[in-house]
Amino acid sequence: MPGRPLLIVAGLLAFVLTGCSSEVELPEPGGSTGPMCNSVLQDAPQRVDNAEARETASGAGRAWGDPAIILQCGVPKPDALKPTSRCAMVNGVGWFSKKTEDAYVFTTIGRETFVRVTVPREYEPTADALVDLAKTIKNNVPVVRECV
Repeated sequence: MPGRPLLIVAGLLAFVLTGCSSEVELPEPGGSTGPMCNSVLQDAPQRVDNAEARETASGAGRAWGDPAIILQCGVPKPDALKPTSRCAMVNGVGWFSKKTEDAYVFTTIGRETFVRVTVPREYEPTADALVDLAKTIKNNVPVVRECV
């Protein structure tokens, strides 16, 4: 049985590689995507909040870590976003935030297109992910109206 240990090692390696390379399923953004969003996705960093980039099942966004921090560009305006909504500035980017059961959902305010970042609660403080993504958003999504 000289080939048996090699077969076991190969099987374990395939299992480990398959487990580590699972793609993140992303919902379709549902808004307008285009060259601006392509630039956002291409310019996004390899690490966000110390989490490594992950493969996504579609080109609709980027993901990091497990559970995944998810960035999507060209999403629709959140229904709850009103002119009087609180705007939190993080490194020069204005954000509307919504708390869900297991994550915080942040959407840019006052930019040419909406960018949404979903940060699971495991990444507290959740603003760290926004700090890591601020440069990408500032460089690729022009300001239309300042966040106040």
